[in-house]
Amino acid sequence: SSPSTPESAPSPGSPAARDGPGDTYCGNCAKFDYVRTDDGMRPYCAHYDELMDDMEACESWTPR
Repeated sequence: SSPSTPESAPSPGSPAARDGPGDTYCGNCAKFDYVRTDDGMRPYCAHYDELMDDMEACESWTPR
């Protein structure tokens, strides 16, 4: 006989369900990175190809 598993348990390799989309800020966007500048490390957005002043997600936010 096979062991029983709860219906609500996620299968291996599948993401767990969330109540919402999670945190949507630039730091966890697929297009976000830090780059080295003459002034040190700075946040960078590859979508807009520019250095960033804040970490608020834009309409193009994509999870990592």
